[in-house]
Amino acid sequence: MGYVVEKRDSMMNMWSQASKVDKDTFTVKVSNLFEGQNYLFRVAAENQCGRGAYVELDKPVTAKLPYGKKRFQFCYFGIAYFWRKTADHNRFST
Repeated sequence: MGYVVEKRDSMMNMWSQASKVDKDTFTVKVSNLFEGQNYLFRVAAENQCGRGAYVELDKPVTAKLPYGKKRFQFCYFGIAYFWRKTADHNRFST
């Protein structure tokens, strides 16, 4: 039981799994993103009965390098994605 987080480039139609976490984890660090690229994220709960409906961000997130860190232009880096439970257990808030 836990959550599945998926990502996709905002210019593409294909989702890929970014992470899978346990039911008590509400934070994910997603790596292998390109600076300046826009990404969409979605999360779904998963248990012994299967995977629930995904909740998707309304707007894309632009990947940026952390403040004060220098990297080569073509290096990968990550972004943190957070969510929380709501009173309605079929919904999540990002």
